[in-house]
Amino acid sequence: MCIRDSPSPHSKDQLRSHIITIMEPAGKEKTPGGLVYAARSMEGLQIKELLPNCTVGLLRSFPEVQSLALAKDCAALAFSTKAGITLLETKKFTALKEIACEYVVELMFSSTGKFVIAYKRSSPNKISQMVIYETTSGTKVNEVQWRRSCTIAEFARFSANDEYMLISPFKTEVILYSCSESFKPLVNYKCALVLSIEMVPSEYVHPETPGPYFSVVEPIPKTEDVCAKFVPIKSPADSKAVMKKFDIQKVDTATTLMSPSGSAVLFWLESQEDPTGKCYYGVHCMHYMQLVGGKKRCKVFMEGSTIHDARWSPDGKSFVMLSGSQPAKIVVFNHECNPMYELSANYKNYARFSDGGRFLMLGGFGNLAGDIEFWDFKRKAVMGNCKAFCTVTSEWASSSKLIMTAILNPRMRVDNSITFFDFAGKKLVMDPYTSTELYEVKWIKGDSPEMEGDITVPIDHTAKKMKVIPLPPAKVSNPEAKKEVKKEEKPEAKKSAKKKKKPKTEEAKQ
Repeated sequence: MCIRDSPSPHSKDQLRSHIITIMEPAGKEKTPGGLVYAARSMEGLQIKELLPNCTVGLLRSFPEVQSLALAKDCAALAFSTKAGITLLETKKFTALKEIACEYVVELMFSSTGKFVIAYKRSSPNKISQMVIYETTSGTKVNEVQWRRSCTIAEFARFSANDEYMLISPFKTEVILYSCSESFKPLVNYKCALVLSIEMVPSEYVHPETPGPYFSVVEPIPKTEDVCAKFVPIKSPADSKAVMKKFDIQKVDTATTLMSPSGSAVLFWLESQEDPTGKCYYGVHCMHYMQLVGGKKRCKVFMEGSTIHDARWSPDGKSFVMLSGSQPAKIVVFNHECNPMYELSANYKNYARFSDGGRFLMLGGFGNLAGDIEFWDFKRKAVMGNCKAFCTVTSEWASSSKLIMTAILNPRMRVDNSITFFDFAGKKLVMDPYTSTELYEVKWIKGDSPEMEGDITVPIDHTAKKMKVIPLPPAKVSNPEAKKEVKKEEKPEAKKSAKKKKKPKTEEAKQ
């Protein structure tokens, strides 16, 4: 189905791409509706739908919900209450399993949704725990003590096929488990301080050491420098593990951004201290490391010393980075870290690609005015813009036709709400939560999103355009081609040398 040019950008066809059948608790089938999303507030969990006539309807509600998680394939939804954990399937929203587990403050699914992980914290004096359950049976398969002050989402990773689980429950330790062998510990890696961890799917980080790997960002002993180590899972004690040293000292936080294709990785490093004293937010830097198709290692070009946001496209062929003082410099790079497009400088600090990677949303949230721009990479121009004041988060729908913005607690304790816009910037409807506190919102996306290439966007010749950045000249790698170039240059060099010779004077001739 395609969106055709029409005077009404919020037509019914625009919201009819996701049609699902919802079952009421009594078992009666409900009329097919629109897009479905979940909202967790002080009153509990509400599962709602955005209907084609731009109205919001309530499907299910669950009281006293403390945390919420959605599987990556959107096939299952999990939430926790004081009694335990409840698993729902997202087609009819019926309960799959109920697990008795108290004091759960955070939930997350594994990569394939085979396991659900619960973070338990009974009291500040007692040790927190991370408990892993099987989604289908609800049986507990492992339990690990968690001594970090942060939650499990920052230091818990699963491989793409759920074969391995990588966690850092302590500040100085990284543990790798084999999920297929009843969570048997395989590697226990220790260092001075673990800043960031990530699973590396590539098999070609080092030619003599087969993968897969896991990466650890850690400080170098007896120095203030920081490096990233790639440890092979099958031979963790191998001395040929790759190490990447960064040109920044006293790093406080680090974020590893792995490409969805696994061909490259970005390391976002932040230091709260600025030696020059020019920037209040400290010093940031971004490093690029190619894993497949080359060995490129470089520092990503940025404006100033502050990075606001950086995101890979879903296909891993490009990434966008917002840097510098406001108005920020917005540059799109290809998968080899070569700058391709420079978007118009604007007051933005938030970037999100649509599911297909064709559209890019740029927002100015937090301490900015809430301006949002929608860019189309096929047209290389702006599709539309809008303003969403006090927005905390914003996400694309799977159809890439509209976005959901939310004002959440505790960032904003008043005027909590959810607002929907289409990709042209037209406001569709607002779901207010003025009488309660809104904590979290999630799209419950469809199984088969529409192809973005079929979406027709109205042409606006006055819209902002992307500035194409010319790529650097390619290096000549063929030795025969180098010889031909040298041969062509020699005669020209001789002629220029003859011209530069000064004429002899009469005294020198005598």
